[in-house]
Amino acid sequence: NQRLVIQPASLVPNTCVTTDLRFEGVQLNSSLPFNITSSNTVMFLNCTDSILRSPLDCSSNGLCHEYVNESSRAAACEASPICCTFKAGGGATAYAIRARETGCRAYTSFVNLQSDLPVNRWPEPGIELQWVSPPEPVCGTQADCDRNSTCRSDPNSNGTRRCFCNSGLFWDPIEGVCTEINTCQNPDGCSDSNRTALIAGLTAGLGTALVAVIIGILLYRRHRRIVEAQERLRKERETILNANNGGKAAKVFTGKEIKKATNNFSKDRILGAGGYGEVYKGILDDGTPVAVKCAKLGNTKGTDQVLNEVRILCQVNHRSLVGLLGCCVELDQPIMVYEFIENGNLL
Repeated sequence: NQRLVIQPASLVPNTCVTTDLRFEGVQLNSSLPFNITSSNTVMFLNCTDSILRSPLDCSSNGLCHEYVNESSRAAACEASPICCTFKAGGGATAYAIRARETGCRAYTSFVNLQSDLPVNRWPEPGIELQWVSPPEPVCGTQADCDRNSTCRSDPNSNGTRRCFCNSGLFWDPIEGVCTEINTCQNPDGCSDSNRTALIAGLTAGLGTALVAVIIGILLYRRHRRIVEAQERLRKERETILNANNGGKAAKVFTGKEIKKATNNFSKDRILGAGGYGEVYKGILDDGTPVAVKCAKLGNTKGTDQVLNEVRILCQVNHRSLVGLLGCCVELDQPIMVYEFIENGNLL
């Protein structure tokens, strides 16, 4: 993964000064493709007052003070009260962790430090470095390149020319040569069987999708046929109810309308019970109050019989009789819908 961890310099015995102080700590060559990663938590020790003007965390409750107070490695640093913690940026220009007389004379670093763990469970000190793969070699003329590459200007570097690979080839930074593009990801090698397996997989996927679409279309058409059949049946029943009807027009109510009107046959809507069954008070969508008679379980009246009975009753018009508005025959038991009479005892 193009990363490595090095061990930071140790402290001079019985002091809070790193052994690489005269080299000013970690100094990477900025011309090489190495930098310090953002996985490092760096702690600067034995610092002067000037460090307090920096953006580093030098608070008394910071990780650095916790490390100095709890770790035997930094016991000599307890007499130096100023220490700071820094989370490395990991940018392309992060080349150094500086240690110097006028700043901080010691440092240490931890890779992927979990700050919520106690100090005795921290990992061993380390500095993680990363590098980028080396680019194509620099050239002055075509003679500096092999037959698989061409000397051209580097678009990422002003004035630099490199041996870029010819078409169909790519730069292998490990081997340092131009090589053919290989799309095979199998370490055991690839053959035509892989292509056959890929084609078979794609064919199976497309076939499954096609079958799913066909099933969806068939289910949709079936649903449409059911809805259309229910609508035709409703119209036929209304025709039966209103045939040769000299009284009020009867209506076939849907189960949804009846449930909504009676609040799903709520107990607080019950008006009473009679020989036919329970009677509920209902409110239609237009605000009309109605009395809804629900047949007892086990009622043997068929749909045609109920429709015929409703048709006959709707022809009767007398001031002493409660008017029948219609019925519902699509629920488990036949239902009659009557006019609602306030303060009456007509069940």
